[in-house]
Amino acid sequence: MRKFVRVWIAGVLLCTMLFCTSCGSSPIAKTLFVQAVGVDQKDEGYTVAVQAFDPSQGGGGEEGANVSTTFIEAEGETVLSSFNNMTRQVGRRPFYAQNRVVILGEDLSQSGILSVMDVFSRSKDSRPMIDIFVARGQAVEAVSNTMEDSVNPAEKMQLLVEGGQSNGAMPRTQILDVQKALLDPYTDLLLPAVRLEEPKEKGGSQTMVMDSTALFQDDKLVDYLDMEETRGVLWIKGQVKDGLVSFSLEDLGNVALAVEETSSKVEAEGTEDGPVFSITVTAKANIQEINLDSTFRLADDQIEKLEDGFAEKVSGQMELAVNKVLREKKCDVFQFARLLMHEGTDYWQTIQDNWREELSKAEVNITVGCEIERMGKLSNIQEEDQYN
Repeated sequence: MRKFVRVWIAGVLLCTMLFCTSCGSSPIAKTLFVQAVGVDQKDEGYTVAVQAFDPSQGGGGEEGANVSTTFIEAEGETVLSSFNNMTRQVGRRPFYAQNRVVILGEDLSQSGILSVMDVFSRSKDSRPMIDIFVARGQAVEAVSNTMEDSVNPAEKMQLLVEGGQSNGAMPRTQILDVQKALLDPYTDLLLPAVRLEEPKEKGGSQTMVMDSTALFQDDKLVDYLDMEETRGVLWIKGQVKDGLVSFSLEDLGNVALAVEETSSKVEAEGTEDGPVFSITVTAKANIQEINLDSTFRLADDQIEKLEDGFAEKVSGQMELAVNKVLREKKCDVFQFARLLMHEGTDYWQTIQDNWREELSKAEVNITVGCEIERMGKLSNIQEEDQYN
């Protein structure tokens, strides 16, 4: 019995020495668990920065202090050499399999992201579901700044884009999506863009803001879309499933309608005058907020005005997107080219060599329909009063 107890105690001590993260000699304590990566182009090479969880620091310190997250920066002639230099610089092995976020710098994005994304695609530690962002400025600054007010900065960025996606305001683009788009010569990219906003109060810190998207042609950044243009893209692609549509009507004031259900259909046709695309968006919505003077009920004609206001607002956003993306920048994030290719193979062959120019001159017809649940109408009150 005593022999068994001694063996059991020895086993516990051995496990403690091997796996205790506070022990400086353990494999875990010698590893940096990367949470976010930023890549910038610099001169003839690259600058790479990472946010990493450092288990050797143990998360101790003052309450709320972010002592377990560290920031590391390194340079190199290539992206891989930058990562290798980082390992030599800190003397510890960065572990990338838990990485959540990749931020691409503005200069790098304008020069082309193909070679950089190829590195992440080939890496055995990289995962296809990592979120991709473009920094409106330096990615290194974005990566380092997000540590100021968050225990897990990378998670904070994920929450921003998840929130934007859930309310139909922002696309969520991950490594797998980028890989597919870069492999498709007829599909362009739209990535969430982040920027640092100066503090409103003296002595405050910069905050991370996500209020635009980065538009790519092939693998190069060509412009940014504002929130209205971005939502227009999402409506066309059928990616608005929730959120609010707000507008103002002369006799009803400011209105906010909650999107409940949507569908989007795009039809393509090749004609002698050029390509024609017909976009139909239908939605069901509920009244979320409205200014009413004398009653909480609405008549049929007022409901119809709300539906028309919804359609006008959404159509306007879609037109902004088409004008900016398709006509001005000659980009195709809508996959119009792919649709035209499948709809009319013979016609596509006649415009294939000049497809961007042809699509930029295409006729685009937009139809939006909205149905608002007719509950609590003024006419219902009047009918009830007749029987009282």
